[in-house]
Amino acid sequence: MKKIKLIVGSVICASYLLASVLSMASDKINSNAVHFDKGSSGTIIKSTVTGNDVNDFTLVAKAGQMMHISMTSPWPHPYFNVIAPDNNAIYNGSMSGDTFEQRLAVSGQYTVRVYQMGGA
Repeated sequence: MKKIKLIVGSVICASYLLASVLSMASDKINSNAVHFDKGSSGTIIKSTVTGNDVNDFTLVAKAGQMMHISMTSPWPHPYFNVIAPDNNAIYNGSMSGDTFEQRLAVSGQYTVRVYQMGGA
């Protein structure tokens, strides 16, 4: 079992965010809606992922909002992908690292998918 800390933030005109699901072979997909406190533009999520399980963190964002995600965990650690409303990955953490920051092109449901490579 690997402990992870996922930091999700956005610089936004409004503070809404949510999700979509992209199919992926796993033992279990745990879906978690991300909510921000009133007046807040980010949150810290502490979670664990075990074996081939997957944790999906879903949020709704508007086009033009900035999304910033960083993950910290002891090595070997899980990875995360960011999946856009059209179910295409716009970020692959196993190839790009532990930090994602991007101005979002479209409004809709986004998913941050946390997983381990090979069920580490």
